[in-house]
Amino acid sequence: MEADYVVVGGGTAGCVIAARLAAPGRSVVLLEAGDERDNPYTRIPAGALHLVGSPAYDSPIASEPDPTAHGRRTIWSAARVLGGGSLISGMVYARGWAADYDEWAAGGARGWSWAEVAPWFERLERWHGGPAPRPGRGDAGPVYVAHARSPLPLAELFLAACEQSGLARLSDVNAPRPDGAGLAQVTMREGRRWSAADAYLGERRRDPHLTILTRTRALKLQLNASGNRCIGVYARRNGRELQVRARREVILACGTFGSPRLLQLSGIGAPGLLQSAGVKLVHELPGVGANLSDQVGVQATLAVATRTVSRRDQAPWRALGAFARWATSGGGVLASPIVLATACVRSTEGLADPDLQVQFTGCAFEGGDAGPLRLRREYAVTTSVNVRRPRARGRVRITSPDPDAPLRVEHLSLIDAGEVAKLVAGLRWLRRLYAAPAFAAVARDELAPGPALQSGAELEEYVRRSSFTQYHPVGTCRMGATDDPDAVVDPRLCVQGMKGLRVADASVMPFVPSANAGGPTLMIAERAARFVVEDEGGG
Repeated sequence: MEADYVVVGGGTAGCVIAARLAAPGRSVVLLEAGDERDNPYTRIPAGALHLVGSPAYDSPIASEPDPTAHGRRTIWSAARVLGGGSLISGMVYARGWAADYDEWAAGGARGWSWAEVAPWFERLERWHGGPAPRPGRGDAGPVYVAHARSPLPLAELFLAACEQSGLARLSDVNAPRPDGAGLAQVTMREGRRWSAADAYLGERRRDPHLTILTRTRALKLQLNASGNRCIGVYARRNGRELQVRARREVILACGTFGSPRLLQLSGIGAPGLLQSAGVKLVHELPGVGANLSDQVGVQATLAVATRTVSRRDQAPWRALGAFARWATSGGGVLASPIVLATACVRSTEGLADPDLQVQFTGCAFEGGDAGPLRLRREYAVTTSVNVRRPRARGRVRITSPDPDAPLRVEHLSLIDAGEVAKLVAGLRWLRRLYAAPAFAAVARDELAPGPALQSGAELEEYVRRSSFTQYHPVGTCRMGATDDPDAVVDPRLCVQGMKGLRVADASVMPFVPSANAGGPTLMIAERAARFVVEDEGGG
């Protein structure tokens, strides 16, 4: 099989790139290891409770034991389905702060400042459900964006408490500097999840210029005899191996774990790492798999004397009624995403900018990290807090030439004592929030951390034994200046020192922006497709 372009990975980024490139005179093959799934769980916003951790949709990746977190393993979701994370995530759409991108550009990713990326966010957005919240928001793009909604007044409860705690109320949490609290924004259309596959592939599935191969696992990149140009991909589909040749380029969109894995399996990476894994070095790039960045959060859970989303809603008679309402009107409890509202707060008074992010959930969960989320039975709400710009860095590495062998992921998530102190301060702020009049009127018991934990040492212990990933891993194929020896891709997302090969997904971010990663990934993919078109014929 041969095409002009081969896009590896049919997740959030891959759907964008494949759809944007496929056109008369330009053929594209999109490879996705997972299947295509379209059912009520993938349409219902609340369906994420059943998707994350489910083997049919997700292939979770576990880190090595983290000594900074009592030896616990971080479990990252890794979607294995057409549409990727956009099909199983909590649907939050966030751009991040303008300063995030200005710092990307200042660090060597020229062309990625806020002024340069903002038009691309606007291009992909289609505000849905009322007038755009402010100028500069898109209203004609393929990605439907709306305020989170719920039939229960829980978000209003949270926002009222935030105002009583001194935060400004925001009409648009995706403003360039969202200092305050506001309704979360989600990728949803008329009460239904709107994935990247919906947004970009929906009208292109019959396009003769686009071939979508699901259940097709990329095994290794095919390089030319000199090892300086990528000419295709070796893959496995339904148990049979095949070769997909690229006349022009291969674009990796396998995500923060998949893209460095495929590069390393192909002999592109750090010499010592590849040697230890039994892979012959073809092209030295020390940064492949390094610079893993993720936001780590902790949460405070409050039992309340008002209805929330709980396990009681999963009783057969309630679930049937909720489904009927959602199916007929796109409303009701099933149209409620997990995150209803967000805020940015300061761990210490007097800071110029907030250094903590807060996300409010109109429900509470129990159990561990692995497997689908399980709702508590009692009525409760949960608010999580994380550091906006975490400094901790990890790495991703293969352990064998076998593409089916597990990755080794190392991430000392709480190695920075200052960030642990910020999380402790964030927990104290959440307690003050729950004591505000709006919450005090309905508050019952503090379920977590629990009233017994009061001292700084006790709360630090709680942070280290209960912290969790916010599912925003990025950075393992970091972009940077062409003379940066640790950068994997240049600012046009070309792999350093290679021809015919780019990476375009969350792995290229220099660090995790002050946001969920889905929105920035869409923006990166839009720009990547434009770069490819602009560079056609350039060798």
